[in-house]
Amino acid sequence: MEIDFEGSNEDGTPANAAGLRPASQNFGRPRGASGLAPPGNGDGDGGAGRKKKGKLDNATPTNGAPTSSRLQSGPPGLAHKLSRGSLKGSEPSRSSIAGKGPTAGGKAGETPVEGSLQEGPQPDPAPPASRPLTPLTRGGRGTGGPSAPGESSSGKPPSISPPRANLILPSFEDTFDRPPRSHAPPGGLVERTLSAVTAWVGGRERKFSTSSSKLRRSSSIMEAGPAAVARREAAESENRLPRTWAVMGLKERAKSRGCKEMDKVVVIGIHGWFSVGPLAKWFGEPTGTSTKLATMMADSVKRHYEGAGLEPPSTEHGRLTVIPLQGDGKVADRIDKLYAALLAQQQWVQAVKDADVLFIAAHSQGCVVATHLLARLLEQGTVQPNRTRTALLAIAGINHGPFNSLRSGVSNYYLNAFETPAAKELFEYQSSSSTCSRQYSSAQRIVLDKGVKVAYVASVDDQVVPLYSALNSSTSHPSIVRALYVDSRAFPRVDFLTNLLAFCVGVRNAGLPDHGLLSLLSASVAGSLYAGEGHSKCYEEPLTYDFAARYLLETTSPLRPPTLLVGESAPPAPIFETFEPQRWNPYSLPWALRGILEDVAVRELYSSDIAKLLSDYARWSPSTKVLKDVQWRLEPMRLIPRPPEAQEVPRSAASSVSKL
Repeated sequence: MEIDFEGSNEDGTPANAAGLRPASQNFGRPRGASGLAPPGNGDGDGGAGRKKKGKLDNATPTNGAPTSSRLQSGPPGLAHKLSRGSLKGSEPSRSSIAGKGPTAGGKAGETPVEGSLQEGPQPDPAPPASRPLTPLTRGGRGTGGPSAPGESSSGKPPSISPPRANLILPSFEDTFDRPPRSHAPPGGLVERTLSAVTAWVGGRERKFSTSSSKLRRSSSIMEAGPAAVARREAAESENRLPRTWAVMGLKERAKSRGCKEMDKVVVIGIHGWFSVGPLAKWFGEPTGTSTKLATMMADSVKRHYEGAGLEPPSTEHGRLTVIPLQGDGKVADRIDKLYAALLAQQQWVQAVKDADVLFIAAHSQGCVVATHLLARLLEQGTVQPNRTRTALLAIAGINHGPFNSLRSGVSNYYLNAFETPAAKELFEYQSSSSTCSRQYSSAQRIVLDKGVKVAYVASVDDQVVPLYSALNSSTSHPSIVRALYVDSRAFPRVDFLTNLLAFCVGVRNAGLPDHGLLSLLSASVAGSLYAGEGHSKCYEEPLTYDFAARYLLETTSPLRPPTLLVGESAPPAPIFETFEPQRWNPYSLPWALRGILEDVAVRELYSSDIAKLLSDYARWSPSTKVLKDVQWRLEPMRLIPRPPEAQEVPRSAASSVSKL
């Protein structure tokens, strides 16, 4: 059987699909300030009907990873939850945030009321219809949740509003149709080429910088140390950010959506971690997840070709090869098993060598395995970067490990008593100094240096992997994009907190630091706060794969002009920040909030978004205790000056991040 890391039903079929929306690109270096960490889980009730046992300190990596909290259910319910692909019984309690303070609207000195949770925290009630909060994206959403009650099969209008669609925030358009990616590098393609030729014949290469990079340098005049270094590195790498073909003036390639001359396509699927304990014997070992990942990625590629008006590749004509790879165990063991399985099929090996396009779709622990496997294929010459355009889609990956709370209490007993070392190895990724984390960083360096595009998709209501882990927030590189998956069933409406998270991701997609705010907010939306099961649902939405297909095919390659100038041999080296456990400081959240909202470069690019965030915070009325605590922590927003009205940075009408 498969613990929530894969999310299959007992009969082996996948869980119900949840929607997703194509997202944006991210390479911004996170702010390396020490002491930033996500909200803790405080003194909340241990679960429905359970008495409070005491307090547990939250520990977090320096980049904001929460590392301890309380379990919310006892042993009787664990087997059922694990069998259904859910660890909600082992996730961190969101009944309060570490530290005490007055609840929203309360008097000074009052502390939030501690109370038991009968069914887990519930979503806030929908706002009045006359004053809705809209998501940080324009249209084009994914599939919605279950049909609304009262909806008839005859096609007649339902008696209530239809379910909301699922989202990817920010969307592909939200990233590529707004600065800095909506502008070609200064001077245009011709001048960049002439500059490269001049450098090649011995002249001095001309230096270019965009207005946003100038802003970055000007905003760092009063800064020193790591912050100034981060800004300089971001400014130097800005011109390497992949752009769409249309932005670079390549109209023919834009018209074909990057599919022209991309004849042979290979898709590889790699599943996550499977349980091998007694629960697997009771409910059967799930199979087919790798096949599902590969098949859905292949279907997305076909849709992309059809959308460009071209004949989609097919297995019948030998233009499409689907390779599901399966094998359990620790990461190193899985790499060897999957590599051997690939070499055992010579037709697969030849297809990979001849591929024009290669997609690898992976989930959970499989994201780490896929990175190592791809690095080996590149080093062995099986994948040839100068011939093959390659993308890695990492869905809910355990890049920084799962929630640390899963290794305590009942979950820890189960893992130690029944599971193999593969389950316990997952927690070693919580520290950048561990052997497995260092090896993972080396594999990432190889992959990114060879021009592979990497897309990290995190589920906002993931009960197993925190946002900062799924988004691999400690790694920065121009080839990396990030996005948030929002399940409409877990989030009946998009609220202020959801939009704030999307704003943080959008800032990083623009090559700017988010000052650690995204990591600090990770625990506030985890798991059962909205009764979600996002860890397994996010890989079942077709738009997840459409996002990766668009990113690879519709944007420039890091290894080819115009992104890479003539005379340059490789993209810039990735930046890896350390993340070691430390106690969470409850005062870090308002400081991180002020840092991002008063950042000069951020205010220049996102002035309208900041103005809307300030307005929406003023009328945000959360009903759950944990969100009231978050609201109180974010109280300094009322003191943030509003950006000057007006002049929004020009961008395509397709982008609507400002439509908060």
